Amino acid sequence: MEGGEEVDVGISDIFDGTLVNCYKNMPKKSKAHYMYTDTEDRKYILSDGITVDTQPSFWQMVYEEDIGTIVAIIYNKKTDDNDDVSEDLYWKKDKAVFNDFVVTCSNMTKVNVLSITGYKILLEKKGGPSKDLEIFHISNWKENDIPQTDLQFVNVYQEIFKTASKKNVLIHSSQGTGARVYILTYFACIYGALKSDKDIDCPFKVIKMIREQRYGGNLVPYEFAYLIKALASTFFKNGILVDFYHRRIDFNLAFDGFFYNYLKRKNKMDGGLRKFLDFVNIVDKGKIFEYKSGFYMLGRMDPFTLLNYSKRYQITVKNYTIGIDKMRHRYGDIACIDANGITVNGKPETDKDSFIHANKFEYTTIDKKTIKMILCQADVRYSRIHSSQGTGARVYMLTYFACIYDALKSDKDIDCPFKIIKMMREQRYGGNLVPYEFAYLIKALASTFFRNGILVDFSKRRIEFNIGYDDFFYNYLKRKDKMDGELRKFLDFVNIVDKGKIYEYRSGFYTLGRMDSKTLPKYAKRFHLAVKNELADLDKRRHRYGDIACIDANGITVNGKPETDKDSFIHANKFEYTTIDKKTIKMILCQAPLEETIDDMLDMILRHKVTVVVVLVKPEEASGKQRKWTPYFPTEHHTLETPGFTVIRLRNKQLDKYFISETEYQLRSKKGLPEMNFTILHYQGWPDKSIPSEHMSIYSLYKRIISLRTDDYVAIHCSAGVGRTGTLALIIYLIDTINYFPTFDPIERLKCLREHRYLAVQKYNQFVFALVVVFEHFKKQIDDMDADAYDKFLEIAENLYKKEKELEDKAKKKMEEERQKGRNNKNKK
Repeated sequence: MEGGEEVDVGISDIFDGTLVNCYKNMPKKSKAHYMYTDTEDRKYILSDGITVDTQPSFWQMVYEEDIGTIVAIIYNKKTDDNDDVSEDLYWKKDKAVFNDFVVTCSNMTKVNVLSITGYKILLEKKGGPSKDLEIFHISNWKENDIPQTDLQFVNVYQEIFKTASKKNVLIHSSQGTGARVYILTYFACIYGALKSDKDIDCPFKVIKMIREQRYGGNLVPYEFAYLIKALASTFFKNGILVDFYHRRIDFNLAFDGFFYNYLKRKNKMDGGLRKFLDFVNIVDKGKIFEYKSGFYMLGRMDPFTLLNYSKRYQITVKNYTIGIDKMRHRYGDIACIDANGITVNGKPETDKDSFIHANKFEYTTIDKKTIKMILCQADVRYSRIHSSQGTGARVYMLTYFACIYDALKSDKDIDCPFKIIKMMREQRYGGNLVPYEFAYLIKALASTFFRNGILVDFSKRRIEFNIGYDDFFYNYLKRKDKMDGELRKFLDFVNIVDKGKIYEYRSGFYTLGRMDSKTLPKYAKRFHLAVKNELADLDKRRHRYGDIACIDANGITVNGKPETDKDSFIHANKFEYTTIDKKTIKMILCQAPLEETIDDMLDMILRHKVTVVVVLVKPEEASGKQRKWTPYFPTEHHTLETPGFTVIRLRNKQLDKYFISETEYQLRSKKGLPEMNFTILHYQGWPDKSIPSEHMSIYSLYKRIISLRTDDYVAIHCSAGVGRTGTLALIIYLIDTINYFPTFDPIERLKCLREHRYLAVQKYNQFVFALVVVFEHFKKQIDDMDADAYDKFLEIAENLYKKEKELEDKAKKKMEEERQKGRNNKNKK
């Protein structure tokens, strides 16, 4: 809770509803989903790839989800026919202990299927019964390839799935769930469904059901063709399907013709680049979008886990925050993990002076050459890549290119660019790219190989690839060409913003500019003194909420007193900035006055020459048990008398269709100060703890403010002066400075606002709402560039509002359940 507002900081995922039940109890989160339940009532589960860190979670899942069969598609690099346990496999012949679980590979069993080996596993849990399971290792199936014969799947089904125990089945590969995992899963589930009397008459229904459970599942045409061919062959072999009209022969001829063209291209491949050219041979739009499905979550840790993997960085941030060390990081939401970290100044890792925000990235090429890079925020020896922001999209695009090109150009066992990206994102936090950035990266790689003569194309695939990319990029450039020149920086943002970008902002929103409880008092001394004096009955109450601090920077003084005098304090901050045309904009962001501070509010208006005041609280919020504000102007009569001032209503415009009233007042001081007139714009459509139901009324309010604004101050307040107040201030600030900064970066602008008014813009839906109003203001220029962009962003915003509301309702329900539980426990006592 902050200032009477409930603030949620959770992040949800679209497929969280199908996560395995034990996911919430995993020590290191690794996603696994229920995909399908067959006629034997066995659940098919697909999971992420297994790493050293996630092995305890993996075996916990196997135990708690009662998995009896694991199919592991892990290509054996040593030899195509070697069934020995490879060093890369996560099960061992000897006993291994993972927290409370002991895993023993009791013996290896032969399976009557080419390149598949079985392993009997004993899984024991401390304090629980032991369980037996089988792991089937498919060792000869490479990424971006298909089995050499469709009979392979026929035999796999007969030997593994048909004879498997009644327990659940897990399928995964070393990469988690790529095309190989989905091809096998589709086959097993489709075959089982069509073979049974289940109400399934189309393979696509099964595929649709599976793809609704977990991200991914795209297949390129030749993979899908193989799947259909394998299904047909299986039904013919088992006598379930009988052909009296030679349709099977026609089908096989068509498949062979399709597959022959694929093999023809494979035959023309440069031997040294076969792994990369295998990828080029099959990549299409579906494959690129398949990569995108897992791109944003790849290597990302939840906030609690990240703390354990970036301890040096967290200590550095803490030391700086409490004032015992210099600043050694640029951004509080870009962590530097300990793995592959750098030490400087000849100090050990445990010494604070050894830290620098940098990580090594080293790998070996086929010719035994070690390539060494450091990704950092500062100069280092070694090859280095950085930008003024540390590591943003530009740094990652260039690094991805250099490392992918080097790896695929060599004979190193890398057959997919996504593996390099995964490796890199495991070294350092960040690395998100929007679609057009990722498309450019792939195009640059292909073009470089062609230009250097490493890649040769005798067919039309290069032309088709270039045409596809050019069409994609042409639409992007077409939109850029239609941009209003003065708004190019903002429209560049509109041109690329998508759901991923908006949710990327959310990851750092709640921590942006936030100080810990030990540091904050040093930056809000006047506020904490006011709180202390009130608690000790040494002064009147000058604040509404004890957890909404007012920082000293850009603070306001009232009553003609110096900062050191307790009577000078008011919960308010100045926010001033300059526009592109050298105009200085002046705002004051403040809390609503209490009964005791009405004169302080009026003194601030008079002394600081505030000619426009914007009130964002509803009239009914001034009454009830928790009064959110106190009127400081006449509401029923024409005049309001206070100990120090007289406020007279001069003229009034009644509430309009946008819930705005406009009233002009005269303010007279009883202390001899000159009188002045000021206008109050009272917006009455903003619900407490929420956002307005539509944005046009706020946009109308914005236009009214601008029409009345002079060189004087505009004051804005709600109740606490941070949520609704900060949102409106951000709208005005973004529009005023739309072409002032090198780029349109709303998070950077919010950071600046929060440096003036602590924690301004309290909820993430308020931040997105502010962007919607900015989009509304520039709608004509957006429509001129792209007729769909405005509506697309509104749809993203509406979906986010809905999701935030669901999170809020869920949090309230949980809080109420905990309160009820507490009441019940109290009654029992």
